Amino acid sequence: MAKVEEANSVKPEKFHGQNFKRWQKQTKYWLTVLGLVLALEDKEVVGSWLTPEQIEYHCFNRILSALYDHLYDVYHSTTTTAKELWKTLEAKYGTVDAGIERFTVSNLNVYKTKDEKLVGDQIHEFQELLRGVEKKGTTFSEEFKVSCLINKLPSS
Repeated sequence: MAKVEEANSVKPEKFHGQNFKRWQKQTKYWLTVLGLVLALEDKEVVGSWLTPEQIEYHCFNRILSALYDHLYDVYHSTTTTAKELWKTLEAKYGTVDAGIERFTVSNLNVYKTKDEKLVGDQIHEFQELLRGVEKKGTTFSEEFKVSCLINKLPSS
């Protein structure tokens, strides 16, 4: 395992049920620093001073320790391995993030400009919606962005 100071410096905040993908990435990095991520992967443990059973035990309990109490109470009694816990959390909360992504795209689709609002403010709102979708991995050409914005203008 890594030095305690290094591991503590990258320890994620406790997961409370939102922003799962962010928490998952931070937690996986933390487990990597600790040398415990092998319990989540189908790789043979090589070069560790811990046994595979110890790695499993520590990984499982570290993940549990990164959950708020209400989630800890649910998952410590319903899962028995680190991999099972990880997959269960992914199945439950990964789909919530997917729903948020669909909601973001939907917001972009239904966005309309209004005569009574400042044009600059509305362009900024539209750009923020585009950035939100692009952060999820979708890319748009400049021509498409301009065309979308023109279509969202009020009919005059």
